Amino acid sequence: MTEKKLAVIIGAGIGGIATAIYLANNGYSVAVFEKNSAPGGRCGQLIREGHRFDLGATILMMPGIYREIFDTLGIPLFENNDIKPLENLYKIYFDNNDILAFSTNKEKMQIQL
Repeated sequence: MTEKKLAVIIGAGIGGIATAIYLANNGYSVAVFEKNSAPGGRCGQLIREGHRFDLGATILMMPGIYREIFDTLGIPLFENNDIKPLENLYKIYFDNNDILAFSTNKEKMQIQL
């Protein structure tokens, strides 16, 4: 009888979770340890007084990397998901009442900058 391999993952951020899933799908018994009270790392959230604050990425950066990981795991990332590119990503408000609307539209960004 062959003993199952054990992997220990320190950190339940997106990297730790992806690694744990990949190893589990390849026959490992996986233990994940996280110092915080919830998983997610930089993709986590904080809820205070009924308000939710995202602690990290709210934009899908480097979709090619995510697609590769999900494809390897046999999980369709973009199928049956309503993921759409945004032209206006976020706004930065300055003390002097100026606003920078961060956009993927290069012309809009050039005008503002």
